[in-house]
Amino acid sequence: MKFVEESRTYELINLFFIYQGFDKIPQILEKVLVYLYNNFTPTNRSDIQNIFEALVFYTTQDITPYNCFIDCLRIINSFVLPELDLEDELLFVGYKEKLNYIISDGLYGKKFIASSSKEVALITIHIQTEDYEEALNLSNSFLEKLCQSCNLTPNWELIESRKGSWILTFAVSAMVIVILPKIIKNYYNLISEIQIQKEFKKKIIQKLQDNTVSIEIIDKLADVVGKLQLDKQSEIDIPKQISEIKAFL
Repeated sequence: MKFVEESRTYELINLFFIYQGFDKIPQILEKVLVYLYNNFTPTNRSDIQNIFEALVFYTTQDITPYNCFIDCLRIINSFVLPELDLEDELLFVGYKEKLNYIISDGLYGKKFIASSSKEVALITIHIQTEDYEEALNLSNSFLEKLCQSCNLTPNWELIESRKGSWILTFAVSAMVIVILPKIIKNYYNLISEIQIQKEFKKKIIQKLQDNTVSIEIIDKLADVVGKLQLDKQSEIDIPKQISEIKAFL
């Protein structure tokens, strides 16, 4: 690529953001990072900083859609650095953490949330009760409130139930996950992690398919782009029996 050869990789990435070629950005990002780190120079360090800052900027300014950002984040989280000076390793780690915080802290806007509506995510809810029916009812009620907050048709699938007290995993619209930081009271005390784990999610979704359970949440989602009104959302109280929530995008 001519842009790479002439150390204009930041301009290349920037062009795709400006002209909204979002489906191409993750694969270009991966190729560019491999090239820049395998041919590391002070100039390349500057390019890397600019690329990461562009990704932060375009996402927090509600320009980057959900799929593009999540795919970029998966690439960055799994990227294996060559041997570098400690300062340059910390630079990469710092930006990786900064980008992950965008998800965990909800540093995105209405368009980003709306763009996640047709993607599947997993949510695991830990309920402090020995009674399975109570755990299921509490989880269903909680998920219904979340769907209502997203203007989504209340649809989800129970994927897995584990004792201890009861740990229930559901397949839901990814929008249900990305809206959590916006509307959950005591969010940081309750949400232990939001992980970008493609392989884990694929394994669980495969379980759905093996059991011939239909995921109708994709087909039945409402047209939320115009309906989602985050500024008017009130926070949701969590039942005291729910002690922990984990999510997988």
